[in-house]
Amino acid sequence: MATAESVVSENGCSVSTHLHWQKAADALRCSHFDEVSQMVSQFAEAKAVGIQGTTLTVAQVTAVSRRDEVMVSLDEAAARDRVAKSANWVSDRISRGIDIYGVTTGFGATSHRRTTETSDLQTELIRFLNAGVIGKEYLPKSYSKAAMLVRANTLMQGYSGIRWEILEAMAKLMNRNLIPKLPLRGTITASGDLVPLSYIAGLLTGRQNSKVVTINGEDIDGIEALKRAGIGGPFELQAKEGLALVNGTC
Repeated sequence: MATAESVVSENGCSVSTHLHWQKAADALRCSHFDEVSQMVSQFAEAKAVGIQGTTLTVAQVTAVSRRDEVMVSLDEAAARDRVAKSANWVSDRISRGIDIYGVTTGFGATSHRRTTETSDLQTELIRFLNAGVIGKEYLPKSYSKAAMLVRANTLMQGYSGIRWEILEAMAKLMNRNLIPKLPLRGTITASGDLVPLSYIAGLLTGRQNSKVVTINGEDIDGIEALKRAGIGGPFELQAKEGLALVNGTC
């Protein structure tokens, strides 16, 4: 759900804007040359990128994905509370017996079915979507890392009902350059790149088919990657978390 901001226009009137349209408008006031120059400088000078769900730029995504030394940090002060509130909201609705699509119901044509096994449903969603064409070709590592960064940033907006600990794990994996191998073919893109993103979820949950490439080009399995990143073990997805990791509209 979009939240509104109140800004003061040039004529002194208070105008309600949604999301960050005012920031976008301000950015368009500079020339294209200036904008590109700023992006190049930001890319070259980045040593660390802090994400909070609202300020990530193209240059920062490029810096993290293409420069292995650029670190990612989560802005706890800006985002942790809203992420927790979102997860608590999901738990509260389930405890009150309120149906939520993809959480207490099936997906798509099976949405008329109901379940109380909310954790199992999320696990099965990831298993079902781990259906990419596996062969010798995978997405470039930089693409996969960019996907992890953008997804983590999106989830920090606090609309998706996911635990903060999962976002921390994603940051640790990126900072150790332990990036999952995502299939080049087989994606479904109706509401997000469901199949590729499911392999990121597969790493976090320690699925047997999860493969990770290290900074040295070594292929290791997901469990070993979690261990090297200092993550205690694979996550057991809770209600809504599988859907949050793969669905661009959730």
